[in-house]
Amino acid sequence: GEVSKNAINIQTLGDNTVEHGEQFRIELYEAGIGYVIDSNAGFADGSFVNDDSGVRISDVQVIEGDTGDDPIEYRFTVTRYGNITGTATLNWTKFNGDLASDDFAIGHATSGILTFTEGEGVTIPMRNGYGEQSQTITVFVNGNNTPDDAKNFTVRLSNLVGINDLATS
Repeated sequence: GEVSKNAINIQTLGDNTVEHGEQFRIELYEAGIGYVIDSNAGFADGSFVNDDSGVRISDVQVIEGDTGDDPIEYRFTVTRYGNITGTATLNWTKFNGDLASDDFAIGHATSGILTFTEGEGVTIPMRNGYGEQSQTITVFVNGNNTPDDAKNFTVRLSNLVGINDLATS
């Protein structure tokens, strides 16, 4: 039989909200008398790629060690996503939270600057300038033999340059 092909156009409204990409599916059904929809080709998947750029940081949970001689590494993954063309920078700073200053290993950074350079550290390949790239911030905490409750500290990101927004989720 004859194959008929028509395009389905979907228009979207842009925004300045930094968000993850979204997927959608178009399914064809009820073809009408005399038409058949191939069960293997009666649908199509699509995706919206975020055209803004954002950054997010992972949460980390580590079991405290028993000695301060060998500090424990807390590795936070910082991911830049969306439009990752060009260079972007941000500052990071460790805030003590429930920990005292001497709980952190001496001689290791407690703040710094991350620089994302186009094409480096890409975890999801760029397509038309959009993708993901990641870097790691490592904070070193001393262990001890004192039984105590779980304690928290924070790594805060600030001074974003070349990045639209800091994701909150």
